[in-house]
Amino acid sequence: MSPTAIVPHQLPFINLPHITRIGHDILPPAMRTHMQQVKSQQLKVNQSGLLAPIQHLFNYSVNTSKGFVGQAQMLWDSFRYSRHVKQLKKSYTQDLPADKLVRLVYDANGHPKLPPDAKLELAEEGVVPHNQTSQVPEANDAYNNAGFVFDFFKEHLGVNISQPLVQVVNFNDDILNTGYQNAFYTPMMLGAHLVIYGKGDDKLFNSPASSIEIVGHEFTHFYLDQMYGEKFFYQGQSGAINEHLADVVGMSIKAKHEGLDGNNYSDEFWHMGANWMIEPGMGIRHMLHPGTAYSHSEYGKDSQPAHMKDFDITPYDQGGVHINSGILNRVFALFANSVNSPLHDLPLKIWLRAAQTVGAQPDFREFAEALVLSARELDQYPNTKGLDLEKKILAACKKTGVLDYVVRGKQMVKAP
Repeated sequence: MSPTAIVPHQLPFINLPHITRIGHDILPPAMRTHMQQVKSQQLKVNQSGLLAPIQHLFNYSVNTSKGFVGQAQMLWDSFRYSRHVKQLKKSYTQDLPADKLVRLVYDANGHPKLPPDAKLELAEEGVVPHNQTSQVPEANDAYNNAGFVFDFFKEHLGVNISQPLVQVVNFNDDILNTGYQNAFYTPMMLGAHLVIYGKGDDKLFNSPASSIEIVGHEFTHFYLDQMYGEKFFYQGQSGAINEHLADVVGMSIKAKHEGLDGNNYSDEFWHMGANWMIEPGMGIRHMLHPGTAYSHSEYGKDSQPAHMKDFDITPYDQGGVHINSGILNRVFALFANSVNSPLHDLPLKIWLRAAQTVGAQPDFREFAEALVLSARELDQYPNTKGLDLEKKILAACKKTGVLDYVVRGKQMVKAP
């Protein structure tokens, strides 16, 4: 497949009027809530009960509602950020090719700063100031991992991405300076794309920019927004499919980055974000065994279900987008372990084909049916005959119940 250029209307910016949400973060909401509760209890103990739990003033996460002051601050910072990046365009020292990826990495240095307040650490060749090495290791991680991710996009997703992609590392929205343990992508910010990586806390989390699958996950949200708009609307089952697809691409990138060829996807491999978390043997998801990714006094316990009969019908987390995505993650991991193929080959091809052909705002059953049809198509090719891809997809679907159960209102029922 020849690469398809995604070229903005006016280099290097693109307007996406169909996108209305603020962004996508990655950390499981139950983990965030548990850690905040632990932190609040620690504050109460440390202050002899005099200090009530303090809400974050600067929180750009989509899942957190802020008061008027916080919203006004966010709008002002967003405006200044957008103006800064537009001004940066004028400082290009050469005419850049239309298909050139432009990476810009800023360091917030442990503060709730966006550009221009955050310091520009690294920039692509052709951008002033030009610097491709930094004394900030998190900036180097973000720069190098973004380069690998977009090489992967070009080779395996057939996509060139040509507008500048701004990354901010060591962001901290916690006024108590105990660390922002998250990463998220936003397509809004007044026309410019942005990924923010938390500072970590040197106790529970490293910088998320160090994890190739986390970087891949966040930029896959960019890809899904560009390619499909609101097809995988970020709410309920379609939102969980959005999260699932970001996990699928992120883990496919991880497998290629680690040189895995399809014969050795261990249980340990299926831990997503394992090198982000300092505690060994944990991750933010477990693709093969949802619900087992972590269990810790400060993290809480992984709440992802592994089967549709345990589907969480909840208004929380935009209808459980980070929670119920584990069911489809298990479908992918089971299928990938049953075929002798790199993740970026047969598994990813089937999933991307299903994403392309499924209808708008699908539920899990509709997406699973698209997976079956996609596998059936591949079974007809000479080089895949005899692999029984459809049969293996059906087996993975059976183990997770995605073809057997549907949500009707507030109930899970057997599919007709």
